[in-house]
Amino acid sequence: MDSVFFQSVLIRPTRIMGVQLRPFSAYHALVLLHFDSPFLTGREATQTDIVVALCILSQGIEDKLDRFIKFDTSKLYRFYWLIKMLFASKSKMQDVRDALISHMVCYFEQPEIWSKKGSDNRSHVPWPFLIVATVLQRFHGLTENEVWDMGISRAACYRACFAESVGDKLVDEQGVEGQHKRWVNSPVADTCKTLTEFLEWEKKQDGS
Repeated sequence: MDSVFFQSVLIRPTRIMGVQLRPFSAYHALVLLHFDSPFLTGREATQTDIVVALCILSQGIEDKLDRFIKFDTSKLYRFYWLIKMLFASKSKMQDVRDALISHMVCYFEQPEIWSKKGSDNRSHVPWPFLIVATVLQRFHGLTENEVWDMGISRAACYRACFAESVGDKLVDEQGVEGQHKRWVNSPVADTCKTLTEFLEWEKKQDGS
């Protein structure tokens, strides 16, 4: 399994200079690009660049750049950051730059699932992600965390309902629903009393 899938749900956004950052998102990237941030262009970041990045990365799209606007318009807030920077050593500031870069790099990793050579046309996405993605796509009242914490059997049932409503082609043949479908339609459906028994029988037919 591509480790990016596993790491993507474990990354914890860091805290820098007392500011709690949020997961680095497409929104953050767009705003930093708009302001020609050195953290995306590669040039040396000034102290002002650091503060701007902290203001942007600590909020989401619904915050409407409140913290950045406050830094841009409030003399008192600018003075607060000026004092904070004055008491930070040169080495400390370099550590802050490095920490900001590391924070963003962690979220830039992407799975390599579309360039597999010799593919057998089966999905290379881990089945837990397939289940969560399908449930989130169909059942909008559930949050992402709720779906991840949901029992697999219940989540798989939701996904099976969605797959049935749109057609069998969306059912992953290697996932729980696909295995169950093969089982009930197999010539040994009556003799294999459990899915585990059927999968063992299927392996023998494949000579594995």
